[in-house]
Amino acid sequence: MTRSSTPWATATREGAPSPPGEWEPVHRGLDRAAARHPGRPAVVAAARSLTFRRLRAHSDALARILRARGAVPEAMVGLCLPRTADLTVGLFGILKSGAAYVPLDPAHPEDRLRFLAADCGMTTVVTHSSVAGRLPRPLRDRALYLDTLDLDADAATDPPEADLRPGHPAYVIYTSGSTGRPKGVQITHGAVTELLDRLRRAGIVRREPARVGWNASISFDASVQQWIRACAGDTLLLLPEDLRTDPEALARFLHEQRVTDLDITPSHLRPLVEHLTPAADAGPLTLLVGGEAIDPDLWQALTTLRASGAAVAHNLYGPTECTVDATTTPVEARHDPHLGAPLPGVGLYLLDPDLRPVPDGEPGEICLAGTGLARGYLGRPGLTAARFVPDPFAANGSRLYRTGDLARRRPDGTLACLGRLDHQIKLRGFRIEPGEIEAVLAGHPLVAECVVVKRDDVPAAPALVAYCRSVPSAPRRPDEEDLDAWARRHLPDHMVPAAYVVVDAFPLNGSGKVDRAGLPRPEPRTSGTPDRTAAHTAPTGPYEELVARTWCEVLGVEEVGADEDFFRIGGNSLLAIRVAARIRRATRLAIPMSTVFANPRLRALAAHLEQAAHDRPGDDKKDDDNKDDDTVEGTA
Repeated sequence: MTRSSTPWATATREGAPSPPGEWEPVHRGLDRAAARHPGRPAVVAAARSLTFRRLRAHSDALARILRARGAVPEAMVGLCLPRTADLTVGLFGILKSGAAYVPLDPAHPEDRLRFLAADCGMTTVVTHSSVAGRLPRPLRDRALYLDTLDLDADAATDPPEADLRPGHPAYVIYTSGSTGRPKGVQITHGAVTELLDRLRRAGIVRREPARVGWNASISFDASVQQWIRACAGDTLLLLPEDLRTDPEALARFLHEQRVTDLDITPSHLRPLVEHLTPAADAGPLTLLVGGEAIDPDLWQALTTLRASGAAVAHNLYGPTECTVDATTTPVEARHDPHLGAPLPGVGLYLLDPDLRPVPDGEPGEICLAGTGLARGYLGRPGLTAARFVPDPFAANGSRLYRTGDLARRRPDGTLACLGRLDHQIKLRGFRIEPGEIEAVLAGHPLVAECVVVKRDDVPAAPALVAYCRSVPSAPRRPDEEDLDAWARRHLPDHMVPAAYVVVDAFPLNGSGKVDRAGLPRPEPRTSGTPDRTAAHTAPTGPYEELVARTWCEVLGVEEVGADEDFFRIGGNSLLAIRVAARIRRATRLAIPMSTVFANPRLRALAAHLEQAAHDRPGDDKKDDDNKDDDTVEGTA
């Protein structure tokens, strides 16, 4: 029997359920931390911070209120809060009530939020008056406004006890669905407890108290391995939204706040790397890198950081369905990019389509086992049965999760990632099913059919491109503005295509299927099109010329017009970070990424810069003799 015909190492034994009486909900760790270190900061945020004593008391009080509203095991409670200390109160309050939390991002379209609430049978939603206006009316009617509650007065003397079992859901996170609608992944209390245990056993969660940057959105499963650190007695530092998009300011924040651990995607990390330097009064920053593949250039940059003593990076891989993480490896110079080996308690197989082990060195589908597997997809028994299958190598009735990811085992025993079996896309840390975008765009009255691909040969690459076949009998063909407005009405920002191509027919391969490799490259949208004459008015003046030059550099195009819209010509949130950073360097103005979103047209952004320079106190300005070559006249 070859090594690849069995689970990795002793994963089956390690992944077995805990004996009766040994299991406890993960939030009990928060209670123990509050008892041991009541005055230690549990969560630090810009506007308000909470000690472990206060976080425990407030989450207990909220749990009691939720229990009175019917929150019990198997119930679903929405969580729609801004990035403040109250986010941890809402999250732990829901967990302690026994219900599962369902993240609702207030930035997502109303149609999507309405679908999520209906799909999971949400009983109520914990929210804040500052964001509740983004919720659909039925959700607002069931809302519990955290900012109106006096949780100090309502604090329970004894914490409420829910009759929880390891198999009860702790949260439901919705991921992109290939059938055109999001699917809810049900993660159990037992799986979350197991995640903290295996991170400890892998040495990623250390014994001494850490200061952990909470970086990810609550709608992204990486947030789980960030908030559970409070259950280990570590302090959570919520990264302010404006700092998350400003690499230089973020690096300064990490140093000033003595952050020891930061979970981050490769896309978010790339512009940050150059700003990370060794701290004389602290050890290296621990970077937990996941969500998408690390490319060779970033891997090399991280090994350089390791050698300098600035940071130590760990590459983490795992789908939402296995509770965040399944494998890990340190990023070291003696290796090229790879996935490493399974975390303790994770069973991993490389199998062929018939679930038979592949020989070492041959490609196989990554299939995962252990107690970290999700319960399944909420309300989707067919899809659950297709992806969560009986484990043919176990005799205890346990399951395997078929990830759809391809890998091969290298001679040193580590895993090399080989991509996907299907058309699923990883982009900027998000897992995207093209089928969901295709279904939305096919719902446009002028579109008969749609195909969405990721392209690396377009401006702002990699980027999503949508190919739409128009309805033959329609009075006109849809244009890019039609399609973009429709997509933004129904999809979250990370799923909106960067470009649209309207075609009369799709190229087909020999089997009659769409030849995705044969789809044409989108034409540049920055010049030469008769219907966009106004957008191509030449930029004038130092600020418009600076913005135009910056956009061209970031987007990889030759020219842009004064009335061009950044997000209509290939821009996205990641590239907006680069635009803001370059403008800050050129002008010395405090320009966050949100300024680019608020002023997407070139002329409007230039006017904002000119006004900001005019309003800046004179003593903040430098002598003209000290300007960099890129500095705008009169703004330095």
